[in-house]
Amino acid sequence: MTRFVGDAIGVRGRATGAVTSADRRRELDEWRRTGRHPELDAAAASAAAADRPLPRDADAPHVFLQFGPSPSPRLVFQVFEEEAGPTAAAWLLHRVGEGAESGLAGARVSRVDAGVALYLASRPPPGAAAVRSTPRLQHVERGVLGVAKDGSGGLALSLAHARVLDGAFQPLARLVHGDIGVLEKVALSRDGAPRDAVRVVACGRTAARGGRAFEAEAAAASAASSTPVDAAAEAAAAAAAAREAAADAVEEAEAAAAESRKRAAAADAPAPAPKRKTMLDDVLGGSSGSDSGSGSG
Repeated sequence: MTRFVGDAIGVRGRATGAVTSADRRRELDEWRRTGRHPELDAAAASAAAADRPLPRDADAPHVFLQFGPSPSPRLVFQVFEEEAGPTAAAWLLHRVGEGAESGLAGARVSRVDAGVALYLASRPPPGAAAVRSTPRLQHVERGVLGVAKDGSGGLALSLAHARVLDGAFQPLARLVHGDIGVLEKVALSRDGAPRDAVRVVACGRTAARGGRAFEAEAAAASAASSTPVDAAAEAAAAAAAAREAAADAVEEAEAAAAESRKRAAAADAPAPAPKRKTMLDDVLGGSSGSDSGSGSG
């Protein structure tokens, strides 16, 4: 009787969709063979479904980070001033300010996790506290700049969709201008740290998409970080570009002048003399030219 009841319960359990130990063994074998597991797939699907797009606002504050020594990509970020909260936004805006105590200038890239993020190590401001978490903001795209939630002052820059960072880092800004691909290509040691030091050589507030203010800042930062050899190479490249531009301008001017002379010659050419009418034209009421000739053929 007891055995029958147990069997009946087992049958009812399987009928209602309960996962048996045999099912779990099969799933485990499948995971070992293919790397896929129903629970992992469900978690990934749930995370993807929960992705929220980051705000885009050209009127929000923008900051730049200039990396060096060479090559030195310059990255411009939109700060999530409203979404991250005034305290978190002020933390970032203050740390990129000129002369800021424990600012980001000099912060070094401590590690690059390929396909996930690169990490910046910097000293926390005096009396730094944990950063308030804002679940609305997530590392859902490439180029999201997040700050360590524990108040250590570290930063992470996502290199792809990297929700794995959400637990430890609070997004503060998103990349709107510049290429982080150069930073991904630096030579790394076995532990993921750059073999040659890569640091923030300049930082500050900037225009949303660049413009003249951005170009002036970029030129100043480039001049500050370049060596005499770099400066000579840049000057030679600029001179070559200027010569090429001048040659193009001369060629365009000559082509325009030739076209103008051609139009003037066409305007000055005498008009063709009117064709003399023949007796046949008077009889036929029209020209006796090609139509008559073709008819006689």
